[in-house]
Amino acid sequence: MAVPFRIAVFSDEVSQDLDRIVQVCKDYALPGIELRSIFDTPPQSLSAEQIETIRKRLDGEGLSVCCISSPFYKCRIDSPEEIAAHHDILRRSIDLAHALDAPIVRGFTFWRDGAFDDARLNRVLDLYETPLAILESMDGSLGIENEGSTSTGTGAEVSRFLDALGHPRVDSIWDCGNHVAMPGAGPGFPEDFEAQKPWMAHIHIKDGVADSDGKFHFVRLGDGQSRVRQLLTALAGEGYDGWISLETHWRPAALSEEEMNRPGGSSFSQDGEFASRACLDAMKSWLNAM
Repeated sequence: MAVPFRIAVFSDEVSQDLDRIVQVCKDYALPGIELRSIFDTPPQSLSAEQIETIRKRLDGEGLSVCCISSPFYKCRIDSPEEIAAHHDILRRSIDLAHALDAPIVRGFTFWRDGAFDDARLNRVLDLYETPLAILESMDGSLGIENEGSTSTGTGAEVSRFLDALGHPRVDSIWDCGNHVAMPGAGPGFPEDFEAQKPWMAHIHIKDGVADSDGKFHFVRLGDGQSRVRQLLTALAGEGYDGWISLETHWRPAALSEEEMNRPGGSSFSQDGEFASRACLDAMKSWLNAM
Protein backbone atom coordinates (compact mmCIF):
# COMPACT_ATOMS: atom_id res chain seq x y z
CA MET A 1 0.00 0.00 0.00
CA ALA A 2 1.08 3.60 -0.47
CA VAL A 3 1.78 5.11 2.94
CA PRO A 4 0.74 8.68 3.78
CA PHE A 5 3.82 9.57 5.82
CA ARG A 6 7.24 10.71 4.62
CA ILE A 7 10.46 9.02 5.71
CA ALA A 8 13.74 10.84 6.31
CA VAL A 9 17.12 9.82 7.67
CA PHE A 10 19.36 11.75 10.06
CA SER A 11 22.26 13.25 8.14
CA ASP A 12 24.98 12.01 10.49
CA GLU A 13 23.43 8.56 10.85
CA VAL A 14 24.69 8.11 7.28
CA SER A 15 27.82 10.25 6.94
CA GLN A 16 29.37 13.67 7.39
CA ASP A 17 29.65 13.74 3.57
CA LEU A 18 26.70 15.37 1.81
CA ASP A 19 27.23 13.22 -1.30
CA ARG A 20 26.81 10.00 0.71
CA ILE A 21 23.72 11.34 2.45
CA VAL A 22 22.11 12.28 -0.86
CA GLN A 23 23.00 8.90 -2.38
CA VAL A 24 21.27 6.99 0.41
CA CYS A 25 18.17 9.15 -0.02
CA LYS A 26 18.17 8.42 -3.76
CA ASP A 27 18.75 4.69 -3.29
CA TYR A 28 15.77 4.38 -0.93
CA ALA A 29 13.54 7.03 -2.51
CA LEU A 30 13.58 9.08 0.69
CA PRO A 31 12.15 12.58 0.23
CA GLY A 32 14.26 14.28 2.87
CA ILE A 33 16.75 14.37 5.70
CA GLU A 34 16.83 15.49 9.31
CA LEU A 35 19.83 17.76 9.67
CA ARG A 36 22.11 17.19 12.63
CA SER A 37 25.89 17.31 12.20
CA ILE A 38 27.38 17.53 8.70
CA PHE A 39 30.87 18.50 7.49
CA ASP A 40 31.94 17.65 11.08
CA THR A 41 29.93 20.67 12.21
CA PRO A 42 26.82 20.81 14.44
CA PRO A 43 23.83 22.42 12.73
CA GLN A 44 23.86 25.59 14.81
CA SER A 45 27.50 26.22 13.86
CA LEU A 46 27.22 25.85 10.08
CA SER A 47 28.62 28.78 8.10
CA ALA A 48 26.60 30.72 5.55
CA GLU A 49 28.64 29.07 2.80
CA GLN A 50 27.98 25.57 4.18
CA ILE A 51 24.26 26.30 4.49
CA GLU A 52 24.11 27.51 0.90
CA THR A 53 25.94 24.38 -0.27
CA ILE A 54 23.39 22.20 1.51
CA ARG A 55 20.44 24.22 0.23
CA LYS A 56 21.55 24.15 -3.40
CA ARG A 57 22.36 20.45 -3.37
CA LEU A 58 19.14 19.37 -1.69
CA ASP A 59 17.03 21.65 -3.87
CA GLY A 60 18.73 20.22 -6.94
CA GLU A 61 17.92 16.68 -5.82
CA GLY A 62 14.35 17.53 -4.80
CA LEU A 63 15.08 16.73 -1.15
CA SER A 64 13.61 18.47 1.91
CA VAL A 65 14.91 19.11 5.41
CA CYS A 66 12.19 17.94 7.77
CA CYS A 67 13.77 19.09 11.04
CA ILE A 68 16.82 20.87 12.43
CA SER A 69 18.04 18.43 15.06
CA SER A 70 19.60 20.92 17.44
CA PRO A 71 20.83 20.14 20.97
CA PHE A 72 18.84 23.05 22.42
CA TYR A 73 18.56 22.84 26.21
CA LYS A 74 20.74 19.75 26.50
CA CYS A 75 22.51 21.60 29.26
CA ARG A 76 22.56 21.98 33.03
CA ILE A 77 19.48 23.56 34.51
CA ASP A 78 21.57 25.34 37.18
CA SER A 79 24.05 26.99 34.79
CA PRO A 80 23.06 30.50 33.66
CA GLU A 81 26.05 30.55 31.30
CA GLU A 82 25.02 27.33 29.55
CA ILE A 83 21.39 28.46 29.38
CA ALA A 84 22.36 31.76 27.74
CA ALA A 85 24.54 29.90 25.24
CA HIS A 86 21.62 27.61 24.41
CA HIS A 87 19.38 30.60 23.74
CA ASP A 88 21.90 31.50 21.03
CA ILE A 89 21.79 27.89 19.77
CA LEU A 90 18.02 28.22 19.45
CA ARG A 91 18.31 31.50 17.54
CA ARG A 92 20.86 30.07 15.11
CA SER A 93 18.81 26.90 14.67
CA ILE A 94 15.69 28.88 13.81
CA ASP A 95 17.69 30.90 11.29
CA LEU A 96 18.91 27.62 9.78
CA ALA A 97 15.38 26.24 9.67
CA HIS A 98 14.22 29.30 7.73
CA ALA A 99 17.18 29.06 5.34
CA LEU A 100 16.44 25.40 4.56
CA ASP A 101 12.62 25.56 4.81
CA ALA A 102 12.59 23.13 7.74
CA PRO A 103 9.28 23.26 9.62
CA ILE A 104 10.60 22.51 13.11
CA VAL A 105 13.64 22.67 15.39
CA ARG A 106 14.28 19.94 17.94
CA GLY A 107 14.75 20.80 21.61
CA PHE A 108 14.96 19.28 25.08
CA THR A 109 14.30 19.99 28.76
CA PHE A 110 17.78 20.03 30.37
CA TRP A 111 19.94 17.16 31.59
CA ARG A 112 18.08 14.86 33.94
CA ASP A 113 19.32 14.86 37.53
CA GLY A 114 16.35 13.48 39.43
CA ALA A 115 12.64 12.81 39.15
CA PHE A 116 10.42 14.88 36.89
CA ASP A 117 8.38 16.10 39.85
CA ASP A 118 6.34 19.28 40.27
CA ALA A 119 9.36 21.30 41.37
CA ARG A 120 11.35 20.22 38.33
CA LEU A 121 8.41 20.86 36.00
CA ASN A 122 7.94 24.38 37.34
CA ARG A 123 11.65 25.13 37.03
CA VAL A 124 11.69 23.99 33.40
CA LEU A 125 8.56 26.02 32.69
CA ASP A 126 10.20 29.15 34.13
CA LEU A 127 13.25 28.62 31.94
CA TYR A 128 11.12 28.35 28.82
CA GLU A 129 9.94 31.98 29.05
CA THR A 130 12.90 33.28 27.04
CA PRO A 131 12.73 30.48 24.41
CA LEU A 132 9.03 31.22 23.88
CA ALA A 133 9.84 34.88 23.28
CA ILE A 134 12.55 33.85 20.80
CA LEU A 135 10.15 31.53 18.97
CA GLU A 136 7.55 34.29 18.75
CA SER A 137 9.95 36.98 17.56
CA MET A 138 11.64 34.71 14.99
CA ASP A 139 8.54 32.81 13.81
CA GLY A 140 9.99 29.48 14.90
CA SER A 141 8.53 26.13 15.92
CA LEU A 142 10.07 23.77 18.47
CA GLY A 143 9.56 20.05 19.06
CA ILE A 144 10.44 18.54 22.44
CA GLU A 145 11.98 15.10 22.12
CA ASN A 146 11.67 12.50 24.85
CA GLU A 147 15.12 11.31 25.90
CA GLY A 148 16.16 9.56 29.08
CA SER A 149 19.22 11.76 29.62
CA THR A 150 16.88 14.77 29.89
CA SER A 151 14.08 15.79 32.26
CA THR A 152 11.39 14.38 29.96
CA GLY A 153 12.40 10.82 29.08
CA THR A 154 9.03 9.52 27.96
CA GLY A 155 6.21 10.80 25.81
CA ALA A 156 4.03 10.98 28.90
CA GLU A 157 6.56 13.30 30.58
CA VAL A 158 6.80 15.44 27.44
CA SER A 159 3.00 15.63 27.34
CA ARG A 160 2.88 16.69 30.98
CA PHE A 161 5.34 19.48 30.22
CA LEU A 162 3.49 20.60 27.07
CA ASP A 163 0.10 20.51 28.82
CA ALA A 164 1.51 22.90 31.42
CA LEU A 165 3.33 25.07 28.86
CA GLY A 166 0.35 25.26 26.52
CA HIS A 167 2.05 27.14 23.70
CA PRO A 168 1.16 26.68 20.00
CA ARG A 169 4.80 26.96 18.88
CA VAL A 170 5.99 24.00 20.99
CA ASP A 171 4.99 20.42 20.23
CA SER A 172 6.22 16.86 20.73
CA ILE A 173 8.77 14.78 18.85
CA TRP A 174 8.17 11.18 19.90
CA ASP A 175 11.08 8.75 19.82
CA CYS A 176 10.07 5.12 20.28
CA GLY A 177 13.67 3.97 20.82
CA ASN A 178 14.39 6.56 23.47
CA HIS A 179 11.32 5.36 25.35
CA VAL A 180 12.46 1.74 25.55
CA ALA A 181 15.92 2.92 26.63
CA MET A 182 14.38 4.25 29.86
CA PRO A 183 14.87 1.63 32.62
CA GLY A 184 11.60 -0.19 33.23
CA ALA A 185 9.67 1.91 30.72
CA GLY A 186 8.46 -0.96 28.51
CA PRO A 187 7.85 -0.92 24.76
CA GLY A 188 6.28 2.55 24.47
CA PHE A 189 3.86 1.67 21.72
CA PRO A 190 0.96 2.05 22.04
CA GLU A 191 0.66 3.50 25.56
CA ASP A 192 3.38 6.15 25.57
CA PHE A 193 2.72 6.99 21.93
CA GLU A 194 -0.91 7.72 22.78
CA ALA A 195 0.09 9.80 25.83
CA GLN A 196 1.90 12.40 23.71
CA LYS A 197 -0.20 12.07 20.57
CA PRO A 198 -2.25 15.28 21.08
CA TRP A 199 1.03 17.24 20.81
CA MET A 200 2.83 15.11 18.22
CA ALA A 201 4.42 17.02 15.35
CA HIS A 202 7.20 14.64 14.32
CA ILE A 203 8.51 11.10 14.97
CA HIS A 204 11.94 9.51 15.38
CA ILE A 205 12.42 5.77 15.05
CA LYS A 206 15.21 3.58 16.35
CA ASP A 207 15.25 0.19 18.06
CA GLY A 208 16.94 -1.24 21.11
CA VAL A 209 16.95 -3.98 23.72
CA ALA A 210 18.17 -4.51 27.27
CA ASP A 211 20.46 -7.50 27.86
CA SER A 212 20.26 -9.91 30.79
CA ASP A 213 22.30 -7.51 32.94
CA GLY A 214 19.90 -4.67 32.20
CA LYS A 215 22.34 -2.78 29.95
CA PHE A 216 20.59 -1.20 26.98
CA HIS A 217 21.83 -1.53 23.40
CA PHE A 218 20.52 0.01 20.20
CA VAL A 219 20.00 -2.58 17.47
CA ARG A 220 18.84 -2.90 13.87
CA LEU A 221 15.18 -1.98 13.33
CA GLY A 222 13.06 -5.01 14.12
CA ASP A 223 15.59 -6.67 16.41
CA GLY A 224 14.60 -4.81 19.57
CA GLN A 225 11.65 -3.88 21.78
CA SER A 226 10.46 -0.65 20.14
CA ARG A 227 7.63 -2.21 18.11
CA VAL A 228 8.60 -0.09 15.13
CA ARG A 229 6.75 -2.25 12.63
CA GLN A 230 3.53 -2.05 14.65
CA LEU A 231 3.99 1.71 14.98
CA LEU A 232 4.38 2.18 11.22
CA THR A 233 1.35 0.00 10.54
CA ALA A 234 -0.75 2.05 12.97
CA LEU A 235 0.46 5.35 11.53
CA ALA A 236 -0.39 4.21 8.01
CA GLY A 237 -3.84 3.11 9.14
CA GLU A 238 -4.47 6.43 10.87
CA GLY A 239 -3.40 8.42 7.81
CA TYR A 240 -0.49 10.15 9.55
CA ASP A 241 1.01 12.38 6.84
CA GLY A 242 3.91 13.89 8.75
CA TRP A 243 7.58 12.99 8.81
CA ILE A 244 9.25 9.96 10.37
CA SER A 245 13.03 10.22 10.75
CA LEU A 246 15.32 7.20 11.08
CA GLU A 247 17.79 7.97 13.88
CA THR A 248 19.66 4.67 13.59
CA HIS A 249 22.04 4.86 16.62
CA TRP A 250 22.97 1.19 16.06
CA ARG A 251 26.44 0.44 14.72
CA PRO A 252 28.36 -2.83 14.17
CA ALA A 253 30.62 -1.50 16.96
CA ALA A 254 28.48 0.04 19.70
CA LEU A 255 28.48 3.80 20.21
CA SER A 256 29.61 5.16 23.56
CA GLU A 257 27.14 6.70 26.00
CA GLU A 258 28.69 10.11 25.30
CA GLU A 259 28.16 9.66 21.54
CA MET A 260 24.52 8.70 22.10
CA ASN A 261 23.86 11.65 24.43
CA ARG A 262 25.80 14.18 22.31
CA PRO A 263 25.74 12.72 18.78
CA GLY A 264 27.73 14.29 15.97
CA GLY A 265 30.97 14.28 14.01
CA SER A 266 32.96 11.66 12.11
CA SER A 267 33.42 9.23 15.00
CA PHE A 268 29.65 9.12 15.51
CA SER A 269 29.00 8.66 11.78
CA GLN A 270 31.53 5.84 11.34
CA ASP A 271 29.76 2.77 9.88
CA GLY A 272 26.52 4.76 9.96
CA GLU A 273 25.75 4.24 6.29
CA PHE A 274 26.01 0.45 6.63
CA ALA A 275 23.77 0.46 9.71
CA SER A 276 21.23 2.90 8.28
CA ARG A 277 20.97 0.94 5.04
CA ALA A 278 20.28 -2.23 7.05
CA CYS A 279 17.51 -0.42 8.95
CA LEU A 280 16.06 1.06 5.77
CA ASP A 281 16.05 -2.41 4.18
CA ALA A 282 14.02 -3.72 7.12
CA MET A 283 11.63 -0.78 6.95
CA LYS A 284 11.22 -1.17 3.19
CA SER A 285 10.25 -4.82 3.58
CA TRP A 286 7.59 -3.91 6.15
CA LEU A 287 6.12 -1.14 4.04
CA ASN A 288 6.05 -3.37 0.97
CA ALA A 289 4.11 -5.97 2.97
CA MET A 290 1.41 -3.52 4.09
